[in-house]
Amino acid sequence: MTKTVYSGQIPGAREYQEDYAAIRDDAVEGGGRLLLICDGMGGHAAGDVASKTAARAFLDLYNERGATNPEEWLPQALYAGNSSIADAVAQNDALKDMGTTLLACAIRDGGVTWISVGDSLLYHVRKSKVALWNDDHSMAPVLDQLAEDNQITKEEALHDSRRNSLRSALMGDDIPLIDLQSREGALKPGDVLLAASDGILTLDREEIARLTARHRSAGAKAVVDALLKAVEGKNLPHQDNTTVAAYIHEKGKSGGFFRSLFGG
Repeated sequence: MTKTVYSGQIPGAREYQEDYAAIRDDAVEGGGRLLLICDGMGGHAAGDVASKTAARAFLDLYNERGATNPEEWLPQALYAGNSSIADAVAQNDALKDMGTTLLACAIRDGGVTWISVGDSLLYHVRKSKVALWNDDHSMAPVLDQLAEDNQITKEEALHDSRRNSLRSALMGDDIPLIDLQSREGALKPGDVLLAASDGILTLDREEIARLTARHRSAGAKAVVDALLKAVEGKNLPHQDNTTVAAYIHEKGKSGGFFRSLFGG
């Protein structure tokens, strides 16, 4: 029996892992799934602490309050994660300026609700076409728009040193940008959702679509393994940590288990 949901990660060229991922079945009333990705920043110790701290606080709030309406509990859980960062920094000055992205995606009955802060990505793949669903809170879209408006060249946009800088992250204070969206009935059987940290950007969208379509029939693990192998195959000298969670939609699929898959 092939898996319809799976997550994996690689350290890339880093000596440490700052990503954290979790998958929860029955995370939405009536059956469903939750995919959670956090990509920490702030150096080895701080990035690892930030992603774990926010993710665990996020999941703890769900455990306490349940999940009757994703549009209500996803923001509550996000703010719980942000507050946990503030508490950790208050207790340890060495963690000052740490932070993390957070992407959480609740799936039920073919509908998807997500909340995200930062530059972790939610891709929707149907057949051989891929679309980015959530907002990118890095400087990349800002620079690309400047190029589109002919204020800078495309080459300048691609090589600007600020391109990967975040405009929003969980750092324990105000959150400048939050993306909360719902798409009812958005999934058809065979569709794939990919939640990933920004290390996946080593691959272009065409590669992501092609590899996902090629391995989809073998299950979510095959998709994740193929994508991570492709990232490794680029052999980039500064490859970031990369985490990918894949969900393959099958009509009527549900379950009831929890797995905290990776904790750096």
